[in-house]
Amino acid sequence: MSTRSGFRVVLPLLLLLPTACTGNAIQIGKTSTRLTSPAAIAMLDMQLATGVLDVQQHQEPDVTVDAEIWATGTLADSHTGAVREMPFADWIELTATDGTLRLRNHKNDDEHQLRMVVRVPTTPAHAALHVQVGELRGTFTRLREVDAVIETGTQKLRLGEIAGKLNARVGTGQLEVQATQAPQGATSLEVGTGTIDFDLPTDVAGRFDLAVRTGGLDGLSSFGLREVRDVTSATAKGERGTGGQPFVLRAGTGQIRLR
Repeated sequence: MSTRSGFRVVLPLLLLLPTACTGNAIQIGKTSTRLTSPAAIAMLDMQLATGVLDVQQHQEPDVTVDAEIWATGTLADSHTGAVREMPFADWIELTATDGTLRLRNHKNDDEHQLRMVVRVPTTPAHAALHVQVGELRGTFTRLREVDAVIETGTQKLRLGEIAGKLNARVGTGQLEVQATQAPQGATSLEVGTGTIDFDLPTDVAGRFDLAVRTGGLDGLSSFGLREVRDVTSATAKGERGTGGQPFVLRAGTGQIRLR
């Protein structure tokens, strides 16, 4: 039974929609590649300006990238005919050096966006992921640490074993984190304007510290927490079990929900 706050913040719908999924963009091309890393991957360093970055671990030794190229404005107007296969290097930079897998969009303009699925080997790497506008998704069985940021849009993480810290932040939008087990390091989840949904085992041990400046908290009772309200703000603190790591969740304007 969830403990539900009586205070709700209604956010504008457009504020919560990933830009990569709105507007008059059309798909003009697609591209893909396969990369064999010369060394075990210890660092995933990936950045995307606009679009969808979906990173998944798989059981194969190679890295694969499948991407769609979408366009707006004059780039879309100039496109004719069917979706074309395009050279990978024209749109995406992908390198593997000294155990670091680095991905960047090759072009920086306001008229295209990339929607890509990146599959990487299941190794205990440190994942550093950053998207400016759009959607960031991550599905990981095993990692060393996670640092994931999206400025505007939606971030969805599905996590298994995390040997160290979990840091995830959204400027404006939605943050959804599903953890099948508690990270072995500290957890920090933050959203400026929007919502946090944190799904973790109900028998997890840890020190909880939740705070919203304007908004409310849900799902506290399942974790033995109680909401303390001010006029617009809400906090909840408490320790559950012994030997657990800290869970620090912060929202400026919006909601935090535990599941």
